[in-house]
Amino acid sequence: MLALVLVALRAKIAFTRADLHSPGKVLRALPGIAYSDLAYVAALTGVFLALCVLVAREPGLQRLIARIFAAAACLSLILGFVNVRAVAELGRPVNYQWLYYSHFMRSMDSYTALAALLSWSWVATVLAACLGLLLGTSLLARIGEWALSRRGVRPWTAAAAIGACVSYLALGWAWQGSGNWSAASLENPVVALAASVFDAGANPVLARMPTHIGPDDFLTVGARGASVTSTPFTARARKAGVRNVIVVVLESVGAEYLWGFGASDSGRMPELERYQRSARRYLNFYAHQPSTTHSLVALLLADYPPHSFRVRTREHPDIALPSLSGELKGQGYRTAFINAEDVGFQGADVFLAHRQFDLVEDASSGPCAATPGGTPPYDDCMVRKLTDWIGRDSAQPFFAVLWTYQTHFPYLAPSGGEERVNPPAGPAGRQPSDSLDVRFARYLRALRETDKALGKLLQRLDQLGQLDSTLVVVLGDHGEAFGQHGNSFHRYLYEEEVHVPLLLINRRLFHGECDSAIGGTIDIAPTVMDLLGYRLPAEWQGRSLFDPNRTGRVYLFGPYSGLFGYRDGSRKLIYDAIADHPALYDLASDPRETIDLAGSHPAAVREGRERLAAWVQFQNRFYRQYGVSR
Repeated sequence: MLALVLVALRAKIAFTRADLHSPGKVLRALPGIAYSDLAYVAALTGVFLALCVLVAREPGLQRLIARIFAAAACLSLILGFVNVRAVAELGRPVNYQWLYYSHFMRSMDSYTALAALLSWSWVATVLAACLGLLLGTSLLARIGEWALSRRGVRPWTAAAAIGACVSYLALGWAWQGSGNWSAASLENPVVALAASVFDAGANPVLARMPTHIGPDDFLTVGARGASVTSTPFTARARKAGVRNVIVVVLESVGAEYLWGFGASDSGRMPELERYQRSARRYLNFYAHQPSTTHSLVALLLADYPPHSFRVRTREHPDIALPSLSGELKGQGYRTAFINAEDVGFQGADVFLAHRQFDLVEDASSGPCAATPGGTPPYDDCMVRKLTDWIGRDSAQPFFAVLWTYQTHFPYLAPSGGEERVNPPAGPAGRQPSDSLDVRFARYLRALRETDKALGKLLQRLDQLGQLDSTLVVVLGDHGEAFGQHGNSFHRYLYEEEVHVPLLLINRRLFHGECDSAIGGTIDIAPTVMDLLGYRLPAEWQGRSLFDPNRTGRVYLFGPYSGLFGYRDGSRKLIYDAIADHPALYDLASDPRETIDLAGSHPAAVREGRERLAAWVQFQNRFYRQYGVSR
């Protein structure tokens, strides 16, 4: 019975494929794609059957084993239902890394996402399936007992059945691999979850790969001998009287969704578009990881985070590395961090407590707190908090980080009814589903709501007489996928997930310039310090975006996919170190990353692997100094 239900769920996953939209095609494919589920059920049944044989003379123990088996079967069934949603949304089964990222389902983010993804009808369906599994098993057992009592067991029939099962289990793996299926979409969810626990801390092959590439791209400021960065913009900022800094981090906002960075249509964020005339726009800026907490660390500490799904905010919140907030606090600045959602996510509150912020607030306190059963607070309220704090003291310079939230799934915005907006097309021109259409429309409405809040922030700064003396940095913490490469949210290293917008806004310094320099989140703090004319801490790895000695490369890591990557000029390499699978793209001619050039450019792939190996090995040595082993 368990095998039948799991096969049915696997058929549901298969039916979502564009080339299998017919019951006949799905039925023909099922023996191959359901292999992992059937092998799992066979192994599970074999283990419990062996236990029953061992205690054949203990009926009480046999009944206990049978009950445990029933519980294991129901749990397997529940994970099977979850797997249907996980493969559709994440591209693979739920794993330990994702549970870690969700703070093991204890964060406000997790509850909000689950409420949007699941429904009471879905829960009722799962419970009904578990009940049906138990009742169906009982009925099938009675039918089997009746049939055996009438006809008995014929040896040749039993031998043929056993032989067929053994042959399928022995040869089915080859059948499974005969179709063009991703390994992640074929994995049994129970086995995949268990395996992810054991390989969660595995060292990638890059940590041991020989490489002739030097560490120039990752050297710290001290090793480069460049603690003093003085560019023409340093003098211009001093002359313009720039002394305050606000960093606005747009949650889950990729570059391709904004006009001026990739979107073909304007009006998605009209306030931000209007201020582009008083800004410097960076077209090739990246989040090093598609992860909020990793980006928070990179933003404040100006260092590449370790190559692990684990985050320093939880594992090493007090790591002895200088931060942008701490450096400016030492220069006499007031400092604030205001998050429009849960600042306790992944231990960020503890991490921030070590970064010398005078004020740390989120949506859980003050006038912006959601009422019981009400809607989470919007970004507008957080802007009011920030401008109230700024207005309390006009004499002392200030540094503030404002982290928005409305553009985080489930994209909090006023209802738009049944409005649908087509998300960007996938590599093969795949037509998006209705759910993606509706979701993308909600995302765009959330963008506009966040944009209104930013407009109020800039207007209020002008009213306070602080706009000309304030550098406003606007960037995305990472991007967001809407099916462009077959997945949603942010997990891989495709452009829609790591290419983010960056604007430096100050009408005395900038006048609509467009900059093609390649940079990343770790470069924000050095750029700010450069414009303010302060020394850079020796431990920082980032470089000012105005530094003429920039290498022109930016490095990427997927903490929840195990992917590594980097961009060099127009070329971008994405490397799966576990599967040893490279993908190479030319973003100049193929901005959607549809044509993999790895097979025709082996030298570039070979150099890319070595460059990534040099990065991994340097970061391992760097963090060992601070007691971080992974």
